[in-house]
Amino acid sequence: MADEELKFQRGDLAGVMAAHSHVGDWVRDFEKRYGSRPIYYGPLDRGAKKQRPLNLIYVTKEPVFVHIYEPPSDEDGGGQILWFGLEPQLNEEEENIRRDLVETLLQEAPTAPSFTTDSEFETILGQMIDRFTISQSEASIVSRRRGRIWELVGLDDKRIVVSDAQRERLRYIVIRDLIRNGPLETLLSDEMLEDIHSVGLKHIHMDHKVFGMVTSNIRFREREILSRYLRAMSERIGRPVSDNKPIIDGALLDGSRINIIFSDDVSMLGPSFTIRKFAEETISVIQLIKWGTMSAQQAAYI
Repeated sequence: MADEELKFQRGDLAGVMAAHSHVGDWVRDFEKRYGSRPIYYGPLDRGAKKQRPLNLIYVTKEPVFVHIYEPPSDEDGGGQILWFGLEPQLNEEEENIRRDLVETLLQEAPTAPSFTTDSEFETILGQMIDRFTISQSEASIVSRRRGRIWELVGLDDKRIVVSDAQRERLRYIVIRDLIRNGPLETLLSDEMLEDIHSVGLKHIHMDHKVFGMVTSNIRFREREILSRYLRAMSERIGRPVSDNKPIIDGALLDGSRINIIFSDDVSMLGPSFTIRKFAEETISVIQLIKWGTMSAQQAAYI
């Protein structure tokens, strides 16, 4: 988080937008729709609760950012605080590249180095993505050096040509879907969230440490996609869910607790889940004083 503070100072929304195109696209679309521009708050603290109007962007884990917005009471969504997860997006062309890249990665997986942790897996996967993609500038140089004769003898370069920006977006999406938390990555990367509640195909709601109950822009649009995701999630944590075993409790890889209700017989609105997140770092007495939970005198006494 300290690195982010050095890279983007509070108020430097233009810098964030220039460095992260998905944030820039979001802010421009938001301005057209709502007629206002958020501020860049930086890493979030409890003081953000006093911000008025409540329209700010904070960083969680780059390249993921969060936009918090409280619409006026006479606007659509008024009376609630909206939480928007901002992450890199792929266009149609890049989605096709992603499919080809994932297919290549799966074909090459048997020859990849072994790993014992998700961190090692992520490093290996990143190296494989670099290996099977080539930047446009590199491809141009290679093409000039090798010429047509390489293709004639069957030595043409099979790497996928991408721009540097495309490679970074592809890296994020592929690692997000294969190793991390898929469509819930923006939620689970936000340390300010405590409880995450998803019921059927409704928008996901969360308990926020600073803003209380918030409504996200994330929801599953098809029941089959939701069911497939929950099956995969439950299998990954070693507690497979099914119609015969419709309720399970378990722990995600980051230590968060998850409860899944899978069957329509148990949940009339469709598959549902609740995630209870825990802080990555132990809360210190100094943090409690900064948050106003206790005074310095009370801390000294205990």
